[in-house]
Amino acid sequence: MPGFIIQQAILEVRYAHGMVYLDKCGSIMVDLEKQIGAPFRPSEMPRMDVAEFASRSERISLQYAPKNFVAVQGWCRTPLRLAELAPQAWRVVSEALGVQREVTRCGVRFMIVFRSDSEAAAQKAIQRSGLVKEADEWVRAFGEPAQARSFSGTTKDVDGLRTRTTLGTTELILEDGVPSDLAQMIPKHAVLLDVDYIQGGSSAEQATFGVKHSGLKDFILRGWDAAKRAAAEFERRIGE
Repeated sequence: MPGFIIQQAILEVRYAHGMVYLDKCGSIMVDLEKQIGAPFRPSEMPRMDVAEFASRSERISLQYAPKNFVAVQGWCRTPLRLAELAPQAWRVVSEALGVQREVTRCGVRFMIVFRSDSEAAAQKAIQRSGLVKEADEWVRAFGEPAQARSFSGTTKDVDGLRTRTTLGTTELILEDGVPSDLAQMIPKHAVLLDVDYIQGGSSAEQATFGVKHSGLKDFILRGWDAAKRAAAEFERRIGE
């Protein structure tokens, strides 16, 4: 089993011309209940700005709003359940709002944590990976090497999709009432690897495009493959 876990897997589809949400939000919720069913249920009555259909036991929420659709899964080993449910929900939402071909940005983000004993140990792991190093100019300008290291960079693949990767540390605080099985999964200190796989949304790419529900699962899993490769490379480097 890998030494990392997903803190959050987040799919967001942004779209234009979704204002019919105000007329359709209630009927969309009814259709989601028919399509997905228990243990999912409305979190509350749909509001004018957002509506949510969620399962606390599965730690998954499906939100839709006038400008975006968001599906989130928290604390899991893989995003396979999200990849199964999100396309079903997107079909209901996109058809009701008429936005399947009005997408301006589609992204899936994986916030992956590697358990650490302390903040200092997490910083040492980043330093040991060799992925984040201060330039000589840093030391000349500021003196000592940085004690807190982080890095963010964006690359493009052959299909023009972008992958934005951020490496840093995080401190996680347990909220009251967290179930014991979930509490055991959450480290207090960790290295955070944040991988965002994106289509559209840049200033140079304002045109809308289509996102079919039938292709959304593949998009999520392609993003997960990119995140897994990044996580495996980090593990390899700190294990050497």
